Amino acid sequence: MRFFNVVGAATPELLDNSTENLVPIVIQKLKEGLSPVIYGTDYPTLDGTCVRDYVDVRDIASAHLAAADAQGKIPTVMNVGTGRGASVSEVISMICDAAGRRDIAVMKADRRAGDPAYLCADISLIKSAIGFSAEFSLEASARSLF
Repeated sequence: MRFFNVVGAATPELLDNSTENLVPIVIQKLKEGLSPVIYGTDYPTLDGTCVRDYVDVRDIASAHLAAADAQGKIPTVMNVGTGRGASVSEVISMICDAAGRRDIAVMKADRRAGDPAYLCADISLIKSAIGFSAEFSLEASARSLF
């Protein structure tokens, strides 16, 4: 299974502490009282920031269960995501809202080399093969972090 950007926790012990993923980076900035940074605001997207697919860790668990319960042969590789994208700006706003920290100003910086404008999962194969569809919204995932 090929996971897109996993988010959500349900319990503090399951928090992602990665230094490379947007959500834990924003949470760490908020804890430190610092401003989150948006790298690139001139992408060809609705708000000019990169768009990514964020899938809840509880949906990842459900995808594994659906695969384990599947009858017959399943594809070797399947995307696990929502098939919907959220921009960096939207994600930062959701995390700030969930944390009750609307007082934090967002910083803007130049694009990082190699960041594609849009990267979302094609979920048609996993849906047809094992009947999996993500259930948790990005907002619900953000709320589970605090």
